[in-house]
Amino acid sequence: MKLTALLLLSACMCVSAKTLSQQVTISEKNAPLEKVFREIKRQTGYSFVYTARQLEKAAPVTLTVKNSHIREVLEACFRNQPLIYTLLDDMVIVKEKLPAIPRYDLPATPPPVKVKG
Repeated sequence: MKLTALLLLSACMCVSAKTLSQQVTISEKNAPLEKVFREIKRQTGYSFVYTARQLEKAAPVTLTVKNSHIREVLEACFRNQPLIYTLLDDMVIVKEKLPAIPRYDLPATPPPVKVKG
């Protein structure tokens, strides 16, 4: 009886670990980002939130991954893109990168101050 319970428990643990791992296999060459998003959604169930205007700015993606975690696949998708992503539960939220704020050159060290007393 104890052996049966142990085997049943270990089988359940293996099944739950497999569903949480979210392995993705994709091979695309110069594919639109939307097509890659559809394939990731089909394999993982993750929904993507984006606008058509955001995808107009995106470059085509060449991607070959096999049994990779969703974060690795998304990093590869968004590399060299004007977009970033955020994972929230089972959603991938796509955002535009903020423009870099110009930084005015400041002296590395302030000029010395004479102290008298």
